[in-house]
Amino acid sequence: MRRVDRVVAAAAHPLKARAVRSVICSGILTDVVVGIELAHALLAMPRVARDEMYAARA
Repeated sequence: MRRVDRVVAAAAHPLKARAVRSVICSGILTDVVVGIELAHALLAMPRVARDEMYAARA
């Protein structure tokens, strides 16, 4: 998928927040579409430092 210009994901349930954040941190996605409840759940999660985010890709 890294050779594709755009990779879009959609999710809606707030219980998917940890999984969605993991996929976002992987760097695979270029765009994410989420429902309002999931967006609130993602915003309520503890922040991840940028260097921790990119460490997962190495």
